[in-house]
Amino acid sequence: MKELILGDIPENYDPKKHYLLGAWTLFKKQELLEKLDKAFPDLFPTRDQFDLIEAHTGYLADKYLPQLASYLNKKNNSNYTEEFWRIITRDKLVCFISSVLEKYYKLSNFQTDESFKVVLSEVGVNHIFEEAYEFDERIQVCELYNSYLFSLALKMLNPSYIKEYDTKAISIPKKTQIVSGTIAPLRARVINKICEYTRIQSIFGFNIIQIFLLNFFCLKNKNSSTFQKYIPFNTSLPLEENILSADWFSLLVKNLSVDFHNIKKFKKKMRIYKNGIFICSSFKTPTSSAFRIATMKMKGVKIFSSQHGSAYGDFHSFTRNNLSELNLDGFFTWGWSNYGHSPERLHALPSPQLSKVRKKYKKQDKALKKKILLVSTCFQRFCWSACSGYDSQHFHDYLNRIERIFTNLPSSVKKSFYFRPRFSQREVSYFIIEPLEKKYSDIKVLNNNLDYEFVNSKLIIFDSPGSALYKSLAANIPTIITWNPRAWLMSDRFSEHLEKFKEVGIFFESPEYALKKVEQVQDDTDRWWNSSEVQKVVQDFCNEFARVSDSPFSDWYKYLKKL
Repeated sequence: MKELILGDIPENYDPKKHYLLGAWTLFKKQELLEKLDKAFPDLFPTRDQFDLIEAHTGYLADKYLPQLASYLNKKNNSNYTEEFWRIITRDKLVCFISSVLEKYYKLSNFQTDESFKVVLSEVGVNHIFEEAYEFDERIQVCELYNSYLFSLALKMLNPSYIKEYDTKAISIPKKTQIVSGTIAPLRARVINKICEYTRIQSIFGFNIIQIFLLNFFCLKNKNSSTFQKYIPFNTSLPLEENILSADWFSLLVKNLSVDFHNIKKFKKKMRIYKNGIFICSSFKTPTSSAFRIATMKMKGVKIFSSQHGSAYGDFHSFTRNNLSELNLDGFFTWGWSNYGHSPERLHALPSPQLSKVRKKYKKQDKALKKKILLVSTCFQRFCWSACSGYDSQHFHDYLNRIERIFTNLPSSVKKSFYFRPRFSQREVSYFIIEPLEKKYSDIKVLNNNLDYEFVNSKLIIFDSPGSALYKSLAANIPTIITWNPRAWLMSDRFSEHLEKFKEVGIFFESPEYALKKVEQVQDDTDRWWNSSEVQKVVQDFCNEFARVSDSPFSDWYKYLKKL
């Protein structure tokens, strides 16, 4: 009987003895992943399953909040409200629950007539994480934790294809390799410091003076905050007894870091408001910022957040954002206002960040716009919050589509063609450069700041949705899109725009057809792009997903003044 591998690939891997259920099993062995292209079943959750993940996650996070608040108050010798603990713990609960449930539905999608044995991973400690920051890092890069989450999911599912169970105690290392990042520019650090003493943390693109002026209008709002429960997207979907019957409270306590037992250590000298609006950047870890936000929420301040990238309104589901940031008192979007379960909390305004990129591109000399860029994506090895986009299950589809572009690249395009991979998150994503450079020795790779490359480009090709695509469209840069819609489950509204992009030759499911369009328009991209039919479709999209303005500060000023 074969063993079904939930975690990382065993050292003695033998295809006759082991069955690799998914690409996540090949952690740190990408060279094998490239070869085993037919080894994995398609387990990606359906739209209904993503709705179920979100419905269960929201229900469970709300159900156990009172019990969890009581538990944490005892640990902290405190008397904080449920609203306080909701802000402090919400993101961690959502990440953990949705990560397990995403794996639950992947395992439920596995159809087989074979029988398997399986080794389940168990963690025999009271609390898995010492620090909350480690949760974010380890859930992405630690294969042992991934196997533990799959084991929890499999125990809930208890499928008939498992005939023999065994358990293995695992010890997750106390420290994990931290994902490398870049040091923020001095200007950004100065603004972040100033934001500790204002009501605005997250409207990217405004300068210091504008932040202080907008701060005044946040103060003017006198309506107090109210506690809001999660409302499911689809109330007709039945909750599953297999999932609800698990001992979630014990699991939640075990997977919260010990940081939560001494929350006062995050108390820092920052201004605490007692009324009005506060626009936060993040409350995803129990940091000083989260403590400040939770304290103000407890005092009746209305907590808003604002869009700073993609995965808001465009994906069919991104559980972490939907159940955390979109469940605050309000959320400022880049244009969309009819998404999901809480449209009354959404406020559509132009993005200062996107508006700046558009302004730069308009000013750039046309003679300097020479490059054709292929801007690529990355995707997580492991799911750390259910999202209806690429995951490791789609690695071969992703690699195949990129290779088709390089294989069929017209000779007339090669001279000005550059590849811009996603360099961030190298440690948590299958990095695409190595296999491509082995196969295509003449590949030209860019690693400059993408905003800088935008202004020097005459055409940009995207293989995924995301912030970079929205910047390109908002800046009105000639753009071509090609991706597999079956691997990117987008929201209904986004999908409608995608169909219109197809009609005017912006979106192509086939990379080969996308390249034919590039070859056709490369000598005069503006003539095609500035045609009335293309511009109407692009502007309609931007009004909803990448709204810009010649004077975004004025728009925000007027809106906050009357909010």
